[in-house]
Amino acid sequence: MTRRFGRFGALLAAGLLATATAAATAHGQETGRIAGRIVDGTTGQGLTNVGVQITGTTVGTQSGVDGRFVIPAAPAGTISLTVRRLGYRAKTVTGVMVPAGGAVEQNVTLETAVVQLATTVVTAEAERGSVGDALDQQRSATGIVASISAEQMSRSPDGDASQAVQRVSGVTVQDDKTVFVRGLGERYTTTTLNGARLPSADPEKRSVPLDMFPSGLLQSISTQKTFTPDMSGDFAGAQVDIKTREFPAERTWAASLSLGANTAATGQSVLQGPRLSGDLFALGSGARAAPSALATAGDLRNLQTQGDINSAARQLRNNWTPVSGTGLPNSSFGLSLGGQDPIFGRSIGYLASANYSVSQDVHTNEVRSNPAITDGAISELERWEGRTGVTSATLSGMLNLTTFLGTHTRLSLDNTYTRTADNEASQDEGFTFFYLAPARRSTQRYVERAVRSNQLRGEHVIGDSRQLDWNLTSSGVSRLEPDRTDLVYVEFQSPTGSYFGYPASDPQAGRRTFGDLSENSYSSAVNFSQSFGDVSRPFNVKTGALLRYTSRDALNNQFSVYADQLPAGAERLSAEEIYARFAVEGSGGTLRISGANEAGSYEARELLSAGYAMIEIPFGERLRATVGARVENAAVDVDSDITSGRQISANLDNTDVLPSLVLNFRATENHTFRASVTQTLARPEYRELAPIQYLEVIGNNITRGNENLQRSLIRNADLKWEFYPTDGELFSVGVFAKQFDDPIERVDVASGGPSFVTFVNSESAFNVGLELEARKGLGSFLEAAEAFDVFANVTLMRSDISIGEGVSSNTNSSRPMIGQAPYVVNTGVNYRLPFAGASATLLYNVVGKRIWAAGTIPYPDIYEMPRNMLDFSLRFPAFGNTTVRFDARNLMNAPYVLEQGPLVRERYETGRTFSLGLSWRP
Repeated sequence: MTRRFGRFGALLAAGLLATATAAATAHGQETGRIAGRIVDGTTGQGLTNVGVQITGTTVGTQSGVDGRFVIPAAPAGTISLTVRRLGYRAKTVTGVMVPAGGAVEQNVTLETAVVQLATTVVTAEAERGSVGDALDQQRSATGIVASISAEQMSRSPDGDASQAVQRVSGVTVQDDKTVFVRGLGERYTTTTLNGARLPSADPEKRSVPLDMFPSGLLQSISTQKTFTPDMSGDFAGAQVDIKTREFPAERTWAASLSLGANTAATGQSVLQGPRLSGDLFALGSGARAAPSALATAGDLRNLQTQGDINSAARQLRNNWTPVSGTGLPNSSFGLSLGGQDPIFGRSIGYLASANYSVSQDVHTNEVRSNPAITDGAISELERWEGRTGVTSATLSGMLNLTTFLGTHTRLSLDNTYTRTADNEASQDEGFTFFYLAPARRSTQRYVERAVRSNQLRGEHVIGDSRQLDWNLTSSGVSRLEPDRTDLVYVEFQSPTGSYFGYPASDPQAGRRTFGDLSENSYSSAVNFSQSFGDVSRPFNVKTGALLRYTSRDALNNQFSVYADQLPAGAERLSAEEIYARFAVEGSGGTLRISGANEAGSYEARELLSAGYAMIEIPFGERLRATVGARVENAAVDVDSDITSGRQISANLDNTDVLPSLVLNFRATENHTFRASVTQTLARPEYRELAPIQYLEVIGNNITRGNENLQRSLIRNADLKWEFYPTDGELFSVGVFAKQFDDPIERVDVASGGPSFVTFVNSESAFNVGLELEARKGLGSFLEAAEAFDVFANVTLMRSDISIGEGVSSNTNSSRPMIGQAPYVVNTGVNYRLPFAGASATLLYNVVGKRIWAAGTIPYPDIYEMPRNMLDFSLRFPAFGNTTVRFDARNLMNAPYVLEQGPLVRERYETGRTFSLGLSWRP
């Protein structure tokens, strides 16, 4: 008995010891974290209440808001995940590598199932390739969407959003910053940042300068071409949504550095304006601020005596003439830090990023001309030849914070700030009929822009079928153009020969301009959605409301500075010498300062309120219809205070019902047909409603607003077929049509003096087009070409406008719309080099001949001519975690050309740009 008990005790002790050892081992086992998102494979929407379990264990969790899940203590090593939700086919993801003490991000797509089917098994690598990329967004969208992802941007030489977005089908970029979609002008494109509207930093246009957003800050750029009621009503051509990067699953940081050169600028003699302290950090406006004597909104009544005038002239920076200097190299630096860590006892996801760049750009072989009509034909009245130099600096930063309250509430705070400065100097020579003599013109201008966006967002999941999201957004822009200098020297004749002198007694010869624009916008929005019925074919109802208030203050004061009663021979002196010498009492001359009659300031206020309702209805398993309407009211008031003393107000108050019908038919797993019929609108910009004119230096245009403009209504129709042979491949064909009522056009108006540009409502217009797109790997055709992928998108368009009565009746009665190109072509080839992470990409882009401004009879329209743009990019890993990047842009040095009939109105070349960069990630 004792012996038996002894044996039993030994076995029990051994078992207890083994259990304790196993427990200790399990307790001490290294673990890592798995984070990710579960999405519906058809709609792309995040799925809540999905069970996520480590296969073969009881360790798991459920997905929460937006389909996101976290398993905080998963065993390190290679594991599998099993994902289940009622109404969806279960899926097991194998080969998930969990690093000890680290984190891995694993997203999963689920497909709906009418009956219970066997679990699908895929590898982690395959599953990561099928979630979250640009084609998945395009495939699962309700309407017609074209997207470009961070991965695609990283393989191209595109340094900012404006360069990246032009790879999208039907998208073109003008002046390297302004987006045109489907050949329509910038007024027909809205821009949002993380879904919140961005204001414009341009006083002349509604465009948001996308060159202010470095591509390193971006997750994706999506171009939505179909209106749905949950979008802004002034969506007319497209909505471009810039999405900033989200926080990574584990703490990480990255740095990048590049150095480059422009063949026409770097190390070459380039024209330069003065470089003041702060210029290279986009902080140079303060040193150029208007002097106190001229800072009172352009009111010169405070200059009562000659002493007052002399004092004001002495306060101006005595800088009138550009100088030649050596062109700087291009350089950039970026740093980012992101992760998810406990802060004050709560897990906070964060991403902080900062970028800085400086570049030197030039216009070489620059030609400008003004037209005349001779014997019924257009001819060259004036011709100017010269050059331009621009030094640009960009400083940008981003801080995005996210936290979860439980699993069904997510709060996010997104903050973005970007600042740019362009220091430009230009000079040209030609014969001017204003003086009937050869002349030399020069301009120095410094433009400083800033865009700020702060957005607080909340997302809430209520049960299995209801979701509520809201946002509060504050955004602002500023654009400062302090102390622009325009100067003219004229050729004088003397007994000893001719010379260029300064006609100081002419008010047109020397001008200083001070421009200041600030705009702030505050908005709040709420959206509620609920699903009904079978999870595989649900009815989705969505409603929401928006309230937005925008205020803009803009000032444009222009002063002529001149001198009379000067001693003989004074014109031989430079402008700097004249204003330094004769701004002193009793110096033998008299200074004068006068304001431009039509310059001045304006204030704009807009209150926009909107509400919408829409429902998504399934018809069987393959057809979905989304129908609804948006009601939008916009009250716009623009008050202009012109220097001449006139005060003019412009007011718009419209309430519009904007219906939308979108059909999606999924013929097979790989074939989708889309059709839509919608109505949208386009409102005039604040600047276009302000009858303030902006005078250019002698011989160039004047821009003037029109307080009588009205909003335009647009009816849209789209039809598109999409085919996705495999992951990452696409073939699509689409047609579109638009009918415009009262479209707003930019018109070049002839007059007895200098020509000027204004804006008018035409009677009607229409726009039709065909879009073709293809992305394909070449391995299916030839095994040796397995490493090659090609893509191409072509848009063919046609438009026609009916002018109607009014000022615009003087323009050509039959012509395309302003900015409408007959075709846009984007194509490229990507080669994956045999060593990991290496690739080479060649890209080509061309935009067809399009109207830049409508001419007035008998003058023909002004066209921007095609530019053949060829770019190249190379990426390959180097030492450690370092990647080397080589980029080449504008390899064909394609010139920018504006033509008016046989006359070249403007032409210049910008040179080829090359850069070499390093990026490092631990």
